[in-house]
Amino acid sequence: VVMTTKTCNNPKATLLEENYLQAFQWFGSYAVRDGALWFFQNSGAPAAVYIEAPSTPITGTWAVQSFKNSSGSIVPVLPDAPVTVAFAEDGTISGSTGCNQYTGRYKANGQWLVISDITGGRVACATKALSDQEVGFLEALQGSVLWTNQGPAMTFRDTNTIQSMSLAAAGA
Repeated sequence: VVMTTKTCNNPKATLLEENYLQAFQWFGSYAVRDGALWFFQNSGAPAAVYIEAPSTPITGTWAVQSFKNSSGSIVPVLPDAPVTVAFAEDGTISGSTGCNQYTGRYKANGQWLVISDITGGRVACATKALSDQEVGFLEALQGSVLWTNQGPAMTFRDTNTIQSMSLAAAGA
């Protein structure tokens, strides 16, 4: 693997790059299948797959379906407490945690995503489950650095490329 020596200004991006480059040592072969680039371990087991970059913009309102909670488990959104994320073209983000409203900033560049300056209401949630949802969702949102989009579905991933959130276009 050949690379430049430019330093990333984003520690999350640096960690992601380090993990990504380290993974190449496990690849033994590659192939193009079903319009995707597949890398395989020496044993022949799939190791990574690359799909085409999103053609749908990130802008719009999205309903969160599931997120990685504070314990690291993917959990569904509580049924009576919808969580939303709205990405505006001016780089602002807003939505509901199911308990409080929040706002912030985002920058998307290809599949890279930086979410920052999240602030929100400080009203105590009615239940512990709502509080846990709010804390877990906001942590997952701020820890997301990659996004992929396939039609009305979007996935966020963290610095280790582990899924941190699953979203659907609002109204879809």
